[in-house]
Amino acid sequence: MKFPKPLRFWFELTVIFFAIQNLIRLAFTIEKTPGFPDVLDNLFDGVLWDIGTWSFLSLPVVVLSLTLKASWWEKFQRSNARLPVLLVLSILLVYVGVCELFFWEEFHSRFNFIAVDYLIYTNEVLANLRQSFPMGWITTGVVVLATLLSYGVTKIKVQEFEIKRLPALAGFLIFPVLFSYTLKSYLETHDTDFHDNQISRNGFMEFYRAFRSNKIDFRQFYATISDAEAGKIYDSKTVTNAQLPFPFTMRKPNVVMIVVESLGAKFIGPLGGMENTTPYLNALAEKSVFFKNLYSTGTRTVRGLEAINLSVPPTPGYAVVKRPEHKGLYSMGRTFAENGYEPMFLYGGNGFFDNMNSFFGGNHYKVFDRDDYAKEEVTFENAWGVCDEDMFQKADKLITARTSKEPFLLFMLTTSNHRPFTYPNGKIDIPSGESRAGAVKYTDYAIGKFIEDSLKKDWAKNTIFVVVADHSTEGRGQFELEMADFHIPMWIYAPGHLKPLVVSKLGSQIDLLPSLIHLLGLKDDSPYFGRSFFNDNWKDERALVGNYQFVGYYKDRILTTLGPNKVIRSYEFDPETKKQSDTKNLSFKDEAITYYQTASSLLDSGKFHPAE
Repeated sequence: MKFPKPLRFWFELTVIFFAIQNLIRLAFTIEKTPGFPDVLDNLFDGVLWDIGTWSFLSLPVVVLSLTLKASWWEKFQRSNARLPVLLVLSILLVYVGVCELFFWEEFHSRFNFIAVDYLIYTNEVLANLRQSFPMGWITTGVVVLATLLSYGVTKIKVQEFEIKRLPALAGFLIFPVLFSYTLKSYLETHDTDFHDNQISRNGFMEFYRAFRSNKIDFRQFYATISDAEAGKIYDSKTVTNAQLPFPFTMRKPNVVMIVVESLGAKFIGPLGGMENTTPYLNALAEKSVFFKNLYSTGTRTVRGLEAINLSVPPTPGYAVVKRPEHKGLYSMGRTFAENGYEPMFLYGGNGFFDNMNSFFGGNHYKVFDRDDYAKEEVTFENAWGVCDEDMFQKADKLITARTSKEPFLLFMLTTSNHRPFTYPNGKIDIPSGESRAGAVKYTDYAIGKFIEDSLKKDWAKNTIFVVVADHSTEGRGQFELEMADFHIPMWIYAPGHLKPLVVSKLGSQIDLLPSLIHLLGLKDDSPYFGRSFFNDNWKDERALVGNYQFVGYYKDRILTTLGPNKVIRSYEFDPETKKQSDTKNLSFKDEAITYYQTASSLLDSGKFHPAE
């Protein structure tokens, strides 16, 4: 094999890079088991993506190779330092490849905005990896594979020859630009199958794309209508809440809200899910106001927190919780504070994660997180925080220690339903760390114990308990929207005050806050987007769902999605069979645009911040 003399080291790295990328792609392909033509197409597109990616990634090595004095570079290539440097870079490339495999297992996607998030929260993520996987064996495997690759490429016989360095350097500098403006656009659009598209792509390139696109301008990238038309459509959806006969012995009952991590419908018996994973919550459905047709607005915790607290649709980009303008908003904290409540936020982990402390603290809540637990208050913890029982014990102490006579709003977020799925042994019949089903069952046990113990105390006599999921475990990392991935449960429980009821009305998490305002008779002037489930005049049922790029509007079994490049698609979704199929029905296109265009404008203009 003949190769330019100054680029021998670059050539060796190139062989290693392409070998790793194709091994990863083959692993993804085997996992999906597509037809033979799909395999060839994925591999061919993959090589093109790898060429474009490597043209960017390897540019520093190329520049050094073609600009340093020839004698310096030749000395390095003959020295004992060459193999260790090659080995270190190989370990890095193999390690990223292994991370991609684990990321694919969890999210069925190449690196995306979630991977960017994880770089920020390294303590939690590294601890999670240590507790979830045999990192010692994995690290050993990475080093062994990198060593074999590094040693192998040095044994490739190459006949070297001199080249003119300046023209070669110009070619290497021009190629990435040509790729960006020609081939890249074709590769991004020609394959519409999500999984095939993701298999062929390159993780480094996808990570860079996600890093750059964490904030999306709706008007620039999404289909729009005139503001006047959007205003008319939105006004036509407005429903005035009729006053409810107040069901409580006191005008302002306490509100205890338990937001449960990753509690999708598949874990809930009354929603057609597992019968034995949530025995307490399954039984609670018969004693509470139970919502059977509720959908989360997103696939991550921050989306659930955003929807429940702000009652806004999931506008493209990061959730408002993580945006710079996340303080001083119209919010649940503000509404309850202005109605004489003391809002509190309690979390078992580090509230720095996902910017929760700053968000809740900046919106009228008094914040308590892992740092506020005394040593004796912690009986068990893992990478994500204390176990759910410890958090509920802390909640009871906070409530009991209150001296204020004003009612309180206590907003809690559970942590136990996270990989590595560990919790105190001996509480349930599934060993700690065995499965997600075990973590869900433990959380169910902890919730049941907390509510039943609380009902024996005076403060609970005039308290309503709200239990709702932040999101399900499905659809995480996907670009396209599948309605079944967003189906979640919710309970509102106030024994002696609220009669059991099954609410079949379609809605999403943005409808929880307006429903509480209506139920409790609170005064409010906020421009919330949700509607009260308790308003019989609300006939225009819909649900709003989304991820960080695509947003959806579900109504009358039609899911209308809006995506970048002004893409509009529609699907027919059957909530009974959970099947979703393409359709050309765009009847609700303008309604979908109205919600997201109006919400984006309100947030971007600062009008979702009350005037002081």
